[in-house]
Amino acid sequence: MRVSSKILHWLIFLAFLILVCTAVATNVLFSKEAIMQSFSYSLPAIDVQIPPADQLFVARLERRATWAIHFWTGMAFFTLVLLRFVLFLSRKNVHRFLNFMTFGLIALLFVSGLPLFVRIYVDIPAEMQQFSRSLHYVLAWGMGLFVVLHIGWVIWQENSKNPGIVSQMFRFQGRFWMMFLVTGIALLTPLHADKWQNDPDYQRAMAYMEGKIGTSTITKTIKNCPYAKCDEVADSVNRNVKSITRKTKNYPRMVAHFKKSLEKGNPLAAAKLAKFLIGRIDYRSKVPDATLIKIGERDTGMRYKAYVALAKRALKFAADHGDCYSMYKLAEFLRKGQMGFAKSTHGARYYYQKILKTCDPKSFFVMMSQSRMRRVD
Repeated sequence: MRVSSKILHWLIFLAFLILVCTAVATNVLFSKEAIMQSFSYSLPAIDVQIPPADQLFVARLERRATWAIHFWTGMAFFTLVLLRFVLFLSRKNVHRFLNFMTFGLIALLFVSGLPLFVRIYVDIPAEMQQFSRSLHYVLAWGMGLFVVLHIGWVIWQENSKNPGIVSQMFRFQGRFWMMFLVTGIALLTPLHADKWQNDPDYQRAMAYMEGKIGTSTITKTIKNCPYAKCDEVADSVNRNVKSITRKTKNYPRMVAHFKKSLEKGNPLAAAKLAKFLIGRIDYRSKVPDATLIKIGERDTGMRYKAYVALAKRALKFAADHGDCYSMYKLAEFLRKGQMGFAKSTHGARYYYQKILKTCDPKSFFVMMSQSRMRRVD
């Protein structure tokens, strides 16, 4: 057997294993029923109540990422099988009927699973979804039976007519194919961390944000506090005088380092800075609230106009570099004409479309962008 066929064989086998693992994970280990059952003891522990219909919706979202891996692996599996099928047809003395039957089974398996994944993007009738689900289930078991028979046939060949067939599948010759394998493994292995993660200003800003450095401790005393919350947070009580200790982070230093990192072109710093600053800007009101202005100036160490301008700059930079939060917020600002951005339906549509193309399909930003797109069209 040629080296190319051996490589395809093991890539197909690897894809098949991933398909089996993701199917078992979503249908057995992390089924909708199992996730909803976990809600029965996790939600009461934090005193949260969610209606059963919403619990089912959340359970489906939790499984979406695994199904996405299953689908794209199935796409790769089908493509590899098609390539191997074409290679087999170009050769003589092959079992054409067996090859056609195998490829037909895998093609039907892929086609039957396609509507189950694309149904959230395309309107598919419920009857067709149920038919596809039943057919996919039967074909999956048929594929499993085929794999078992294939392994049994290989074992029989190894011990009777064709000894050494197993070892041949692990024997690769030729420098070109060995280089191909090594290159493939190298491409799948990250050689180094993102350079922006290692930016000193970004790392120092993150340390300030997480409270690892620059925190200060403030102790306050409250006499005869009548609220139960005082008892919960008090560090000590002495003759009805409750002492409460608070740790405050040095946000101005954090902002200063994020700003330096942004000036170097760091999109990670831009995303963090934009999210922090926007949370302190009263962009919904025509006249900004005075209290929020004071909080923003205190937490940033800048005058109001300066940190609003910095927020806009960071937001635009992060959005242009693909940060999902920044793209969504910028699209909203452009759609509504908020935070000093000129109202632009075209600009809002551009970022909504970019979110749909690049962000996690199960994320809040994608779901909201789909809704917003219907409003701006």
